[in-house]
Amino acid sequence: MRPGLTIGEFAQLTHLSVRTLRRYHEAGLLEPATVDPGSGYRYYTSEQIPAAQVIHRLRELDMPLREVREVLTTSDPDARASLVAGHLHRLESELERTGPPGGSYDNELFTMGRGDVLVYRPATDPPTVGRVRPVTLPAAELAVTMHHGPHDDIDVSYGRLGAHALAVDGPVHERYLVGPRDSADPSSWRTEIGWPIFRLSPV
Repeated sequence: MRPGLTIGEFAQLTHLSVRTLRRYHEAGLLEPATVDPGSGYRYYTSEQIPAAQVIHRLRELDMPLREVREVLTTSDPDARASLVAGHLHRLESELERTGPPGGSYDNELFTMGRGDVLVYRPATDPPTVGRVRPVTLPAAELAVTMHHGPHDDIDVSYGRLGAHALAVDGPVHERYLVGPRDSADPSSWRTEIGWPIFRLSPV
């Protein structure tokens, strides 16, 4: 009888990769319940799943491993809440130093149903954290319109650009000036659409 869940099974249950679980073991953050002395195989128990899920969520918020360990090891609920709140406050302070979020969408997403998507925030000194990487968007000539309200009918705003005899010549850009993170009222949302262009017919 096996002593527990294999590292692969535990990875599937917690949405943490095998490589990440090994790193957390080496860092003393999430140690296996048992390690086979002969094979070196790691085994976990179902009781460790909640802790793994907490680690996963905190790391998605870019919390450093040292602070994650403090959250897991402290027995004081107020201290845990203070650690998480402090990290969220730092994240909010960093976001205040950036511009509104945006997205760049390949034409193939609309014509072929698949393509690349880039989600970004403008920043003067962008960090490299986790899966976040600094990029420089190439210059482009854009036809711009403002979409007001929820995104359900954003295709109507795209249609207005098409009515001006404009054709896509590059990825479409969107900037979310006011969105769900800023207001719970969809009617207040504002999305700037930038459509790289060339004219199909003279004005």
